[in-house]
Amino acid sequence: MKTPSMIDKDLVLRSLDLNVDSLIAYLSWLQDKSNIFIEATKRDWDLQSLSAFVNQCNASSDTCLLAIFYQGLHIGNIKFDLIDNIMREAWVGILIGSKEFRGLGLATRALDLGCTYFNNQGIDEFFLGVNLDNKPAIIAYEKAGFKYHRDHKSNSVIMKKSLSRK
Repeated sequence: MKTPSMIDKDLVLRSLDLNVDSLIAYLSWLQDKSNIFIEATKRDWDLQSLSAFVNQCNASSDTCLLAIFYQGLHIGNIKFDLIDNIMREAWVGILIGSKEFRGLGLATRALDLGCTYFNNQGIDEFFLGVNLDNKPAIIAYEKAGFKYHRDHKSNSVIMKKSLSRK
């Protein structure tokens, strides 16, 4: 699903395209085995499989994969998935791949920006899964307004953010 760019000062969310620079950065983040809390790092990726994944997301009517740019640099991605306009809900996944940009509040800002955009499109509830050992992510999610929703699997929970439409 293609969307217009979302801009908040020096932070921009825009559709992830297939330019080589973005794909190489994304691939390096997915291949970094130190990202132990990111489910997608548990599979083997190459440029071909990643290109297919991005194409699939961009062609989907219920998935929106966005690149996160901070001060002009591609630092991560955020995905809104299983977007359901009838149930008015979506699932969210985010990766700040460039480690030097973690802990700066950029994930919180990207979540706020993306959730606000989709809320204006009629989506009221946002869900995400998080490993309980990923304390920095939980803090970022809570700052973005996500709250504990329910347990999930052995060491993870589902968090939920509810917004009313303006």
